[in-house]
Amino acid sequence: MELVPSTEEVMYYKFGMFGNPQAHRVRISQLERVDFDEEKYRMISVSFRSVIDRNMLFRVKDTDELLLFDLEGLWHEEGITHDLIN
Repeated sequence: MELVPSTEEVMYYKFGMFGNPQAHRVRISQLERVDFDEEKYRMISVSFRSVIDRNMLFRVKDTDELLLFDLEGLWHEEGITHDLIN
């Protein structure tokens, strides 16, 4: 995930067919931080507890898509503490 402050967006990659990475952008205003322990996300919590970063779970409001990030991911402090995200 990459913060693009000039357009107030976040760019992230999803893997499509045959493992091809596809870049996607979403406006930060459309991101909602999700509580990993909330009832409707409990199955994700149980299934992926050891590989998903519990602090980096977001829902895209327009599409209801969940963005899950690897527990081993490297995060730049300036990006995750930026005023646009917090």
